Amino acid sequence: VAIPKYIDMKAEASDSTASAILGGLRDAATLVYVNRIVSSSTTPIDMTAVLGQAQISGYDTYSISANTLTLQISGQQYAYRLVKVGGLATGQPNIIIQEQPSW
Repeated sequence: VAIPKYIDMKAEASDSTASAILGGLRDAATLVYVNRIVSSSTTPIDMTAVLGQAQISGYDTYSISANTLTLQISGQQYAYRLVKVGGLATGQPNIIIQEQPSW
């Protein structure tokens, strides 16, 4: 039966895109962090700054808040969360996907 296999392939493609975007967002978060250190900035790092540094594609729609970027990818929703080491507003950032903590 081809339909279930197609659905599985679509979900795998969405997950692959989400994983690739995660890598891009993590790189962008590191760049924002380093730029803030070099410029002696104390401005808190937020998801808008990270997204402004990233060049991502492959999603249908998005919504953004201070610490969360939610993307719709082929009907699947992925919530990327900005977390900071030590909980400090200017701490070293990391990006996680709430539904996939092991990525």
